[in-house]
Amino acid sequence: MPRLARSLSCLLVLVASRILVVASVASAQSSSGASALRGRLQRVAGVYPVENVELWGRDSARVVMEDSSRTAKAVLEGRWMFGPPVTSEEAGGCPPYKVLGRRIAREFWRQQGKRVGVQQVIVRVHGRIGVDRLSYADMYYGREELDEPWVGDQPSTPGRRGEPRVSQPLANER
Repeated sequence: MPRLARSLSCLLVLVASRILVVASVASAQSSSGASALRGRLQRVAGVYPVENVELWGRDSARVVMEDSSRTAKAVLEGRWMFGPPVTSEEAGGCPPYKVLGRRIAREFWRQQGKRVGVQQVIVRVHGRIGVDRLSYADMYYGREELDEPWVGDQPSTPGRRGEPRVSQPLANER
C-alpha cells in the first residue's frame, strides 16, 4: 500500500508539473500575441501611444490611447482633433476627428476582433498630464464601420509643397 501511495503521489507531481508547463507556454504565447497586436495598432496610431487593449464582455473591446494635444483648453475651444488633418475624401463619410480612431479600430478588428466575435470597438483617447489625463473622448465603432470596405483604410501622406497627397497602403495590405 505505501508503494502504491508513493507511485500515485509521483504521478500527481508529474501531471501537476506538466500542467504548469503547458499553462506557462500558453501564457507566453498569449502575451506575445498581445504584444504583436499592440505593435500593429501602434503602427497605425503613429505618434499616439497605445496604452491598453481590453475585451469587454463577449462582444466589445476598448483601445486606450494617449494624445498630448487633448487638453481642457483645446477641447473647450473646439480645437482638439485626434489624428492628423484629413480631407473629406480621405474621411470617407467619417467625421474628421474619428478617422484615426476608426483606422485603429479596424486594425484591431481585422487582427483579433473578428475572430473572437467583437461587435463594437471603442477607442478611448485621454490627455497626457494632470487633469487632462482624466478627460477623455470615447469613439464607438460598430460592426458596419469595422467590416465593410472604407476609403479611409488608405491613409495619405502629405506631398512636398505644391504636390498632391499620395495614398499609401497599410503595412498589412502590402
